[in-house]
Amino acid sequence: QTENAIRLYGPMTRWELATSEAIGTLLVKRVYVSQHAKAPLFWTVIAYNAPDGWQVTNFNFDDKVAEKF
Repeated sequence: QTENAIRLYGPMTRWELATSEAIGTLLVKRVYVSQHAKAPLFWTVIAYNAPDGWQVTNFNFDDKVAEKF
């Protein structure tokens, strides 16, 4: 999927943290926005603070800019 996004939108030229939310100390959701030639992409990462360290439980991306406002 990531390769298709790069093919459609162009290579990533920069990125930044857009939002960060936590549920207690066990879960965190971070949304990053990346800059590409054709449109921005949003990358969502949800991580769980497991007993043996942080683990990514969900990872996805989309181009739905209007939904972010």
